[in-house]
Amino acid sequence: MLPGDAGIGMVFATTVFGFLSWAGFEGAATLGEETREPRRNIPRAIWVSVVLLGVFYTLCMYVQISGFGVDEAGVDAFASSGGTLADLAQTYIGETFAVLINIGAVASAFASATGCTAAASRVLFAMGRDGFGPKALGRKNEKHDIPRNAVYTVLALVVVVMGLVALLPGGDQVTNQFFWSATLASLVLIVVYGMTSVALLVRSVRQPAGLGVVDRVLPVLSVAFLGYVFWENRGTEPPYDVFPYIAAGWLAVGLLLVCVLPGLTRRIGASLVAGEGFGQVEGPKS
Repeated sequence: MLPGDAGIGMVFATTVFGFLSWAGFEGAATLGEETREPRRNIPRAIWVSVVLLGVFYTLCMYVQISGFGVDEAGVDAFASSGGTLADLAQTYIGETFAVLINIGAVASAFASATGCTAAASRVLFAMGRDGFGPKALGRKNEKHDIPRNAVYTVLALVVVVMGLVALLPGGDQVTNQFFWSATLASLVLIVVYGMTSVALLVRSVRQPAGLGVVDRVLPVLSVAFLGYVFWENRGTEPPYDVFPYIAAGWLAVGLLLVCVLPGLTRRIGASLVAGEGFGQVEGPKS
């Protein structure tokens, strides 16, 4: 039985925040063109990230649950805290350590923003290089060998989106900036994870060699789980109840481009695969 009024649907709806906390480990996959032996080093980086993050995340949650307590007062304090680790540091150690925790949080947020910018800009660079959008997106800065135009484009889009969110009325702007954008991004990421599982299912049908029962069962369970999480988020409180539809609309735009420009999407896909070290770039098929 679940405590209080929380049903299984609410648990699945709030699972999106688990994805929010976990997301980012797959960012190493965008650096295939800049990595030596990408077929070996990128999977290794992803596996190490998943294992280390799993241990660290579990340890942090244990500390927080133990620190606040599992009685009603502790659960309420945990739920209402704006910075759980800093609050625990303030309670058990002192203000100085709480300040250090907040400094670490700022550094972590900066690192996260840097990683997201690097990943997004390199995908945008690869797409621009193969004909999606202005050609300038597909050029690198000769001095530093980075896709500077793509980086600037990503940063400009972030500023615009954050500016629009700041203009919307209601609530704490800092909270809105983080949770609105992060929740929307997590919903899109759930679909990305789901499509990755679908891709493995397709591969298991077309090229079954080397795949076991686990490789066939886990993707099915993954798609079912992710689909239900996405579905349950339609019933959350405003404005979060609108986010699944915004995410679906954004994904629909991508699907439309795939249908309207199949040659371009094949070329981009082939180029990305080759960049990761998995094959050769092929031209669009007729």
